[in-house]
Amino acid sequence: MLTGLLHLWRKLWLTIKNYNLFPSIPPTQDQHQLRNQRLSTRLFIVLLILSLIVLILYTSLITITQTLKFTSPSITQYRQLYSTYSQTLSCDCKQISINYHTFLHLNYTLHQVCDSIFVTQDWFDYLTLARPQTILYADDFLVSGTYLFQGMRAFCDLSRQTIENRLTEFYATQYVSADVVPDELFQLQAESLISQFISSTINNFLLSLSSIRQTTQSNILFSARQTNYELGVYQNVVVYSIPYSYSGCSCASSAKCAYQCRMYNGFHPTVLFYVPGMYIGCYPVESLLQSDLRCWYNQSCISQVQSYFNASAPMNVTALKAAVSEEFVTNSTMEEILGKLMIEEWFPTLMYENYYNACSPSECSYVVEVRNSVVYIVTTVIGVIGGLVTILRLIVPRAVALNLNVFPSIPPTQDQHQLRNQRLSTRLFIVLLIISLIVLILYTSLITITQTLKFTSPSITQYRQLYSTYSQTLSCDCKQISINYHTFLHLNYTLHQVCDSIFVTQDWFDYLTLARPQTILYADDFLVSGTYLFQGMRAFCDLSRQTIENRLTEFYATQYVSADVVPDELFQLQAESLISQFISSTINNFLLSLSSIRQTTQSNILFSARQTNYELGVYQNVVVYSIPYSYSGCSCASSAKCAYQCRMYNGFHPTVLFYVPGMYIGCYPVESLLQSDLRCWYNQSCISQVQSYFNASAPMNVTALKAAVSEEFVTNSTMEEILGKLMIEEWFPTLMYENYYNACSPSECSYVVEVRNSVVYIVTTVIGVIGGLVTILKQAIPLFVELSVFCSRKWRMNYGRNSVLPVV
Repeated sequence: MLTGLLHLWRKLWLTIKNYNLFPSIPPTQDQHQLRNQRLSTRLFIVLLILSLIVLILYTSLITITQTLKFTSPSITQYRQLYSTYSQTLSCDCKQISINYHTFLHLNYTLHQVCDSIFVTQDWFDYLTLARPQTILYADDFLVSGTYLFQGMRAFCDLSRQTIENRLTEFYATQYVSADVVPDELFQLQAESLISQFISSTINNFLLSLSSIRQTTQSNILFSARQTNYELGVYQNVVVYSIPYSYSGCSCASSAKCAYQCRMYNGFHPTVLFYVPGMYIGCYPVESLLQSDLRCWYNQSCISQVQSYFNASAPMNVTALKAAVSEEFVTNSTMEEILGKLMIEEWFPTLMYENYYNACSPSECSYVVEVRNSVVYIVTTVIGVIGGLVTILRLIVPRAVALNLNVFPSIPPTQDQHQLRNQRLSTRLFIVLLIISLIVLILYTSLITITQTLKFTSPSITQYRQLYSTYSQTLSCDCKQISINYHTFLHLNYTLHQVCDSIFVTQDWFDYLTLARPQTILYADDFLVSGTYLFQGMRAFCDLSRQTIENRLTEFYATQYVSADVVPDELFQLQAESLISQFISSTINNFLLSLSSIRQTTQSNILFSARQTNYELGVYQNVVVYSIPYSYSGCSCASSAKCAYQCRMYNGFHPTVLFYVPGMYIGCYPVESLLQSDLRCWYNQSCISQVQSYFNASAPMNVTALKAAVSEEFVTNSTMEEILGKLMIEEWFPTLMYENYYNACSPSECSYVVEVRNSVVYIVTTVIGVIGGLVTILKQAIPLFVELSVFCSRKWRMNYGRNSVLPVV
């Protein structure tokens, strides 16, 4: 057996030793030629194997970044992919904008009082009809209770209506996302949206309410129950009004004056009972806001209150349930309750699956690092091996034998003519091959091609460098396509200096009220009207500031949408446009709201308690009548804007001692204030002149406003002009492009350039072409040479030197 194995080994060794890939035809016996052919074969095999090993090792060992795709994933599949590839997973939404209503519902419960008997018509009728039918004090709870509970129902209705209206708008708002937003991030964003919605809804509601409250006080609107002003009769002819006071607080200086509700002994000043937690003051709304519901949580307190009503008309009333709400306690004031829009609890429902289905991603892609597949390696080797074999077969035998005859005949010829043709073909083959390769190399190296280059996760500096060079073709996709304005834009401002001056403080109002002569004065005397004009000024300052802050909250929460990074200059222009639109819309909405209040006040012919729009008189000691007041021939019956310059009289005599520069009085303090300017309050001498008519025993140091502080307003700018710019002296926008860029967070930028082919491309192209080129040349050149020689021989035979040309 060992002998057989040795014999087999010898036979195999001889086969390998004598293996010849380059045999001559016919086979030669020349040992030198045979040696060269076998050496060429071994060198060819070694070089081929080494080349293939290098190629296989390279293609199999390198790692490549591969983007894998998953078509139409379900939400379960998406979550599985996200748990593994959260850093690189991207799923494009078919629908990038989705109504909030699709995935978010927001339910709520109002304070229990809004569903109680205390805000029903039955309760109001009971309080009205069951009280003693005698003359009662205006501040007696038997009288005021009806209006307080009506105000409570109004708050409930307004809160409910406000929420429903805002929810309709909220649900119709678009949630924008180009890619599927992961569950956790979606939850956080939804919570932020809900928080912003609740905050803006409450702020806007309170702003509207504040506008009404402050203009009501500024216009000194008269409460028919004489809770803010009392009417009196002078000499049985003239009806006058004096401000009501609550515990030393005058309704002339504050609408919030109030004290605890009480029940009197008929029309006698003896107080029988103080209603716990309930207040009465200048206006029912103002006093209600200071009240709480502690009595209405207590059945004993309710019974005590009812005991003062007519026992013949009983009404079963059940107390509110204590500890029902975690948001409010029994002694929470109505202002605190209204400060949360009377909402005990919000119940948000977030449906991520609905969002995912609406987004409906058609494909998810994620990046993995992998080695090349066997299929790729095999196809690469197959693609290269043909050209490699051709080159080696061409070069190796000739390098070994230095034989310059590429086209030997079979069998080898000794014919010098054939040998000459073969050598000529070889030379032509080499020349054409070299020329072809030179042309190919020059062409592939010199031509320019359009190439899309990519830059991964560029910093803002790198982006700017790219943009400065490739602005026409640069595109950088944002990971986050919707970004809150607050991320990159801050908008500061300064109000008109009067809003930070002494002229809008309670000290100044008290000074104007308390330091004036305590005698009967004309209603249009600045000693009287000044208080209300400056209260109106403070109201404008407060409303302007509150309006801006509310609108800024909404503005900052607005989404800036950009699928690609927006260049710096364009971003600047867009931001300026956004700011301009914000300022314009804020001012317009504010002025519209104020105009609505002003016009409804005039349309309702609401009576100003200081009788600046209508005067009251007494006819035959029985009938009280009203006649419209006129200012310089302009009647308040036809226009609320009638006004003339403020003046100071000599007591109750018609002699005018001083006209206050720039200040006007008219039908309503708000209307006359809008026509006034601040020139006097920029002038220390004018201020001193005004103060000289007040009580010298109560001096007050007052510093004039600073002239030329503002570029926006001048000293004689009217309040209407100042308010027409929301009392803003200057806006200070701060734009942070870098913050926007970081929030956008582009993962990749692409840009198009014209470049020359790389060395790798040129080499691979030449290798890919050379096999076919050699084959074509080897087939075509011998035929061409033979044809050329044949044609040349024929020509010489027919038209040689000794040939006779035919005679024509």
